[in-house]
Amino acid sequence: MGASQTNAAFRLSGIARWPVMLALAVVLCASMLGGWRPLDLRLQDLAAALDRHVEPSDLVIVEIDAHSLRRLNTWPWPRRYHAQLLDRLREAGVADVFYDVDFSATSDPMDDALLARALAAYAGARVMLPAFVQPDRSLERDRLVTAVPLPEFRAHSAQVSVNLRPDGDGLVRRIPGDWRADGDMPDLVGVRMSGRTDYRGREIRIDFGIDPASFARYSFVDVLDGKIDTDALKGRHVIVGATALELGDILAVPVYRSLPGAVVQAMVYQTLHGGGLRNVPAAASLFAAVLLALLMDRVLRRDSRRGGLVFTIAGLLVLFGASLYLYREWRLVAAVAPLLGLLILGYAFTLIARLEQQHLRLLLQAFDLRRKDAMMSAVVDNSLDAILTLTGEGRIASVNPAARRLFGASATGLIGRPMREWIELPPPGVMDAEVPGMTVLEDILEGTFEGRAHRAGGGHVPVELAMSRMEMEGEVLRTVFVRDITERVEQRRRLEHQATHDALTGLGNRYDLELRLARMLDGDVREAAVTLLLIDLDKFKEVNDALGHGVGDQLLRQIARRFADCMDGNGDAVLARLGGDEFAIALRGDEARGFALAGRLLRALEAPFPLRDIALEIGASIGIARYPDHAGTAEALLQHADTAMYAAKRARAGAILYRPEFAARNALRLLISTGLRPAIEQDRLAVYYQPKIDIASGAVVGAEALLRWEHPEQGFINPEEIVEVAENTGLIWPLTEWVLKSAVAHARDWHRRGYRIRVAVNLSARLLQDVMLVEKVTRCLAIDAQWVTLEITESAIMGDPETALRNARALRAAGIPLSIDDFGTGYSSLAYLKLLPAEELKIDKSFVMDMLKDSGDAQIVRSTVELAHNLGLRVVAEGVESRPILFALRALGCDIAQGYYISRPLPVAQMSAWLAEHHGRDLTDAGGAAGSRSA
Repeated sequence: MGASQTNAAFRLSGIARWPVMLALAVVLCASMLGGWRPLDLRLQDLAAALDRHVEPSDLVIVEIDAHSLRRLNTWPWPRRYHAQLLDRLREAGVADVFYDVDFSATSDPMDDALLARALAAYAGARVMLPAFVQPDRSLERDRLVTAVPLPEFRAHSAQVSVNLRPDGDGLVRRIPGDWRADGDMPDLVGVRMSGRTDYRGREIRIDFGIDPASFARYSFVDVLDGKIDTDALKGRHVIVGATALELGDILAVPVYRSLPGAVVQAMVYQTLHGGGLRNVPAAASLFAAVLLALLMDRVLRRDSRRGGLVFTIAGLLVLFGASLYLYREWRLVAAVAPLLGLLILGYAFTLIARLEQQHLRLLLQAFDLRRKDAMMSAVVDNSLDAILTLTGEGRIASVNPAARRLFGASATGLIGRPMREWIELPPPGVMDAEVPGMTVLEDILEGTFEGRAHRAGGGHVPVELAMSRMEMEGEVLRTVFVRDITERVEQRRRLEHQATHDALTGLGNRYDLELRLARMLDGDVREAAVTLLLIDLDKFKEVNDALGHGVGDQLLRQIARRFADCMDGNGDAVLARLGGDEFAIALRGDEARGFALAGRLLRALEAPFPLRDIALEIGASIGIARYPDHAGTAEALLQHADTAMYAAKRARAGAILYRPEFAARNALRLLISTGLRPAIEQDRLAVYYQPKIDIASGAVVGAEALLRWEHPEQGFINPEEIVEVAENTGLIWPLTEWVLKSAVAHARDWHRRGYRIRVAVNLSARLLQDVMLVEKVTRCLAIDAQWVTLEITESAIMGDPETALRNARALRAAGIPLSIDDFGTGYSSLAYLKLLPAEELKIDKSFVMDMLKDSGDAQIVRSTVELAHNLGLRVVAEGVESRPILFALRALGCDIAQGYYISRPLPVAQMSAWLAEHHGRDLTDAGGAAGSRSA
């Protein structure tokens, strides 16, 4: 024994003053750490064994036993047998039935129907079927799946939990009450049968003092054949379950070693029927421990060594007898192991404290020798882990059989060799030959870590190592515990792959891309440019909606393969699927390389994708961002590439490189999306009006309502941006409703003043596809529809022509005039134009403004006027900027003009003043609108 241990022995004699209190502290610490639980379980098992008794019971077990298996000569049985048994039990008048058979899979349809009919014959869910978890053996990897009865069986039965929770020693002593099946928490079998609602959702301890002979047990085939007297079954609770050994439903339990699962469930019921087992409160146990410690301290301080031993033995017997009495008479389970430990430790510490220092030193030496012998015999020979003992120089002194199996070498081939020859220790290079073996080893082996063990025949095995170190009389003892963790490493590899890869396409996922992109950005900023492509498929949502997600998934897999084929020559690039229809590629190089790859990707999508005898065509929009010019981090690079992608999608440009103004536009869109609803609700928007005149008479005949929003920080915001955000955020109808109500209110006011003009309001293309549009508009306009014209763009018809035409006709039938806006800028068919119930057609200003300088524009305007008049439509020309344009339009027969020559858009107050000034005047003369142009 070393000097430090000798000093420790002397110091140990200092416990002489408070040995029992020290024992109490040790006992309480061990209790908090659960150290007494194994002993408590054994003592409780012993109490149950000593209290073993037969209880009268109203529960019957119908056994699926070996006799029944031989008689029916098959397993699993056709479900008609189970249906017949249920009918027999119902006819016998049983109270309820728990049928402990897995009915979670379909079988013969006729047999399933017979079983469902037999279940339905019971009233009030008197039949209980099991819900449980079990290993999913259909997959390579291990996982648990929930097994619940088929829906046709659940409809006529109650779902109950049969899951059991073994203790650390593998024995079943309790059944959990908090298990869930498909989101529900089913009752335990015993809880439902006994009607003990106070135990719902609680864990139940099983009383193994109940003898299994308490339950009447009848063979399945005997009940089926009617050999059992119905009086033996009438009014009884019945459990039907397997007891045959070959069916494997045998549980390890205390007292009886093993019991069938059906018998254990019967004991759960009987436990609750008898009132259930209860634990002695922890506060009472703590109070008893303190009280016992005070009594022990008083007795052991005064009595002799022999008297203390008698007190301790008597205390052990009294405590165990008291726990047995509480269990037998009051069904109380007392945790007496800490109290027994307190008695033993208190006496031991007191005895140690009274020994002379020399006796103490000899006792510690003897204990140390016994500990060494026990460790060498138990650990070295019986452990499943490889265990090595090392000399002070780091050489192997001894090995156990598990170590020989792990390294694939004999004991003579291992002993005497340096440990570093067999185990590779992290970090690499630490155990180099020039490093004196254990000097560095001591610094490394603190705690548990992973390394690699080399096998004698070649190869290596991943291992987990831990080392213990002890000095005794100047000699250093080291024990290295080595565990093979091949399965753990493989499982971790699979989990890491799942965490970093997309399950559908096999590509990396967003997490993998972010990790690898961050590593790519770790290089020198001046020398290592990185380009990121973010790809979003066009029209993919339409494929999903029309053909289903199954076809969409197949399409994504084919697209992923084509994208992977485009990666040839880009070995350092990373291709990933971010989710949905978004992909991303990170590669080293500038945007030129990125655009080259983007071109290959877009060309790869040109060939149709054959799926379900349909050739699907899919396009893509690609945003490109470059590090370090556009962003300094992986997160910012992804964000900017996403911004560029949306710009490409809006522009239908295929691929676009990020520009700073994109971010500003995104910020503006965010500002709009967060502020638009409050602006609508708080009337912070405004409607401006641009007058329209009859070209023939020069009189004011109408005005177009134009949305304006002066933001307190941004100033005036482009109305097109507002409408686009409103369409994407679901605010387009609240916005349109606000404009309509404002326009109607202003038009009503102008009509009261004698200005009989009609106000035109633009209708979003998104709203024209809304099946509730007509109801919303008519409810909003009420009786004022005659004052409003709704303007719709020709391209709005093309999204869903049938819905758009149906809505347009319904609006016209409701008395609301329609105008076709921006004619000539879309791609609509003239076939739809003639079907639209419109009164008016507006020529887009892009043709009108340059018609005097561009013969092509002039021809378009002339043709449009003729076409509209032939279809019976009134023609409105936008963008009238000068008097010559106005007179040119008059010469072509155009009906109405709108533009800056007449007036700019005006706030409502200025519009009212403008009407007061110009009402009744001919605004086609030279000076008619001069004042308005400066407004």
